[in-house]
Amino acid sequence: MRRRLGMRCATKIILGTLLVALMPCALTATADGSQAEARRAGSLRLSSPDAMPGELFWVRGEVPSDGKRPVVLQRRYGDSWKRVARDKSQRDGRFGFYRYAPVKVGASRSFRVTAPAVHLDGQYFGPVVTPSARIVVVRQTASLTTNRTEVTSGDGQGFLLTGEFHPIRPYRIIMFQERVDGQWTFVNERHEGKDGVAKQGVSPGEVGTYTYRAVALSSRYEARKVTNSVEVQVLPPPSS
Repeated sequence: MRRRLGMRCATKIILGTLLVALMPCALTATADGSQAEARRAGSLRLSSPDAMPGELFWVRGEVPSDGKRPVVLQRRYGDSWKRVARDKSQRDGRFGFYRYAPVKVGASRSFRVTAPAVHLDGQYFGPVVTPSARIVVVRQTASLTTNRTEVTSGDGQGFLLTGEFHPIRPYRIIMFQERVDGQWTFVNERHEGKDGVAKQGVSPGEVGTYTYRAVALSSRYEARKVTNSVEVQVLPPPSS
């Protein structure tokens, strides 16, 4: 009787020890990318902290690695993180994902990347999670001004059109247009600068009133944006 009781106690102790030993593994398995035990490491950045409605943007960074390593892009939903994409890093640990911004102004998204534990060429790399980054959808704005609203025909002095755009997207194509007989016609194309500005010089033509506008062409899938129009009067030369 005592022997059976002792065997039962020993069995319970062994089972209890096994359960305790298995609990951390279970917790790790339920966390995407083993983040329950993951240490913070690596880096993560976005193409811009703000996005235009529907704009395509990138998420890039790196994790410790010496070979192609599985990486998981996660998005924050309330108090939890959920997988939205997966891929493999480059051999040096760099990774990249593309996402579309929401169309609602004021909406935001937070992202991070996890990398589960892996053995690469006999070397062990433990699970890691990068810092998180947040992108916010902002309203796209555009405006056009001119340094002169009146010029004199034949005096050799032109005027300058200046378009300003936000959010800033360097090298985006800005098309300047003139309204002729009710239709917008092409004047020239410029690239948006790192300050969000594009400029176009214009030489005055015949006497009359001229109307101009600028258009930020679509890039990375955001909608094109049209500025306000401005008028410039070309006056006849003074009579001698």
